[in-house]
Amino acid sequence: MAATIIDSRIFGDIFSDTRMRQVWSDENRTAKYLDIERALAKVQGELGLIPQEAALFLLLPYSKFVHGLYRALALLYYYREKRQPNPFASSGA
Repeated sequence: MAATIIDSRIFGDIFSDTRMRQVWSDENRTAKYLDIERALAKVQGELGLIPQEAALFLLLPYSKFVHGLYRALALLYYYREKRQPNPFASSGA
C-alpha cells in the first residue's frame, strides 16, 4: 500500500519521476538523516558538547559502528558482571 501519492503505482508517474522517487525513498531519506547526525556529532565533539570519543564513534561507517556498539555493550556487561557477585556461584561450602 502506498504511503504517499509518489509511492502510488497508479499516480506515481503523474506527480513524479523515477529520479524524484529515489530522492524521497526511505533508504535515501534515512541515509541523509544519518549524514546530518554524523555532522552534528562531529561539530558537538569539536565544541566539547559531547566527548570527542563519542563523536568519533558516531562518525564510523555503519557496519563498524554496529560492531563497535556491540563491543562496547559487551565490555560494559563484562565489567558490570565483574563488579557484582554472581548469585549462582557456589559458596564453597
